[in-house]
Amino acid sequence: MRDCTLYKVLEVNEDEVHHRTCQRILVLRGGQWNLSVYGQRLIDLLTY
Repeated sequence: MRDCTLYKVLEVNEDEVHHRTCQRILVLRGGQWNLSVYGQRLIDLLTY
């Protein structure tokens, strides 16, 4: 499986992720934080 993400998450404050609503934007996969599909769409929209 190839990683086709355009964006890389550099640092995550896990307490904030669990406390705030950014759970829809970030996901923990294989011990590494990545943008969810929703998060990728949001970043695409913001950078268009």
